[in-house]
Amino acid sequence: MRPAASKAAVVVLCVCAAAHAATITVTNTIDSGSGSLRETILAANANGVPDTIAFALPGTGPHTIAPASRLPDLAGVLTIDGHTQPGSAPNTRAPDQGGLDTVLATEIRGPGNGFVLDTNPAADVTLRGIALSGYAPHIGGGNANTRLTLHASFIGTTVDGTDASGTRAIPNGSAQSP
Repeated sequence: MRPAASKAAVVVLCVCAAAHAATITVTNTIDSGSGSLRETILAANANGVPDTIAFALPGTGPHTIAPASRLPDLAGVLTIDGHTQPGSAPNTRAPDQGGLDTVLATEIRGPGNGFVLDTNPAADVTLRGIALSGYAPHIGGGNANTRLTLHASFIGTTVDGTDASGTRAIPNGSAQSP
């Protein structure tokens, strides 16, 4: 009887731990308040568990989110996944197949004071399927970042990958801090 009770307790603990991971959804393009990108970042930072920020913006895209000021720093284990927005699709072509077929449907267009992806030293942040544009004079990662992954995103261009006005484009590449 005791082993069965122990197994049941382990199952309950595992289910409870998994239930705390959250998907928090951006449902509008306004700067702050319920359903905004700013509010979802604050909610993810506050709960202390791995989170995914997803997108379900209504209407035909692409959609532009234009924060009036710098967004909150990113904390914890967090994925901001633009490919969750209806109409978005990840790239399926290999480099030798002639270009990208990715479709991005969400753009974060800057307020002109720079876009800094700052994380705390224990954070593990992935940004996927997003266009970051309009950030003058710079787009950059904070020095304290220990793990920041940009995947399948356009940096320094609009959502269609063509207009780099108001931004310094960053060539494709990757970097990782030890």
